[in-house]
Amino acid sequence: MMGRNTVYRWVYIIAVAFLLVACGTPKPKAKEVKVVEPEPPLEVPPDLLKPEVDQAMSVPEVANQPKKEAFVIQAGDVKIARDGSLRWLVVDHDADMLWPRLNNFWRSEGFAVAWQDIKLGILETVWKDDGKTGLKSGSTNIVAQRDRYRVRLERGSNPGSSEIYLTQRSQYQSTQDDKLIWIPMRSDPEKEAEMLHKLLLYLGLKENQAKALLNDNYEFHLSLSASQLSVAPVGSTPRARLRAELALDRSGYLVKNIKESAITFQPKDQSQDYVLRVEPDRKGARITVHNQKGKKITGPSALNVLKSIKANWI
Repeated sequence: MMGRNTVYRWVYIIAVAFLLVACGTPKPKAKEVKVVEPEPPLEVPPDLLKPEVDQAMSVPEVANQPKKEAFVIQAGDVKIARDGSLRWLVVDHDADMLWPRLNNFWRSEGFAVAWQDIKLGILETVWKDDGKTGLKSGSTNIVAQRDRYRVRLERGSNPGSSEIYLTQRSQYQSTQDDKLIWIPMRSDPEKEAEMLHKLLLYLGLKENQAKALLNDNYEFHLSLSASQLSVAPVGSTPRARLRAELALDRSGYLVKNIKESAITFQPKDQSQDYVLRVEPDRKGARITVHNQKGKKITGPSALNVLKSIKANWI
């Protein structure tokens, strides 16, 4: 059995050991805080330019923010050109820039675009009801009436200018054999003038300037035979060719190419092309129909074309 002295001796040894361990453990050092002084901004040498901002990193525009027009048409940029009763617009802007503007114009007037060909410079609207009902023409009851418009955009004679020609077609709906059918009508010069007036205002012309186009008084003498249409006076062969071209537009023919006094066109519901020649004669101009090989065509098909041109000559 262990004596009391032995127990005291072990207690003493253990207590001394604990004290030595406690005294020998190093105290943790406080962390040193290093203060860093801010460095001055880098200076760009005066002979160096500031780098340009990368457009790809720029913030895009808000989706519903209205887009700015690519260009502005001033009133002085638009003029009305005339040759007798024929009217067209001359605009001091390139045709490529005007094309979207013409699309927007028809939408603003409530007309959707039926088809367009940028290469030919032709834009045609869909048929639109003019809202007139219950009309009567002689013994014919007109149930409804509708219009469509065609615009031809050509490069002007002056560099950077364009010429705009507008034509109108009408149809009325009537009963025939207990069926409702649409029947073609003669183009209405007053409707053409009204729409041209609206286009002038849309492009930036003032009201008093636009009204000037409505004052026209001019007459032509047209003589139709089995093989040609004679027109007098015409002013010049190019103007006669232009009037014939617009008469084809009003008649619903597709004008595909124009070269000097020859107009290549496609008749309704046909895939074959024909050529309309407009040539000067002693009093004015003579208009004839040819095939693609240049041979003059006579007979019912040519006569129908010439009748359509005469009916829609303005």
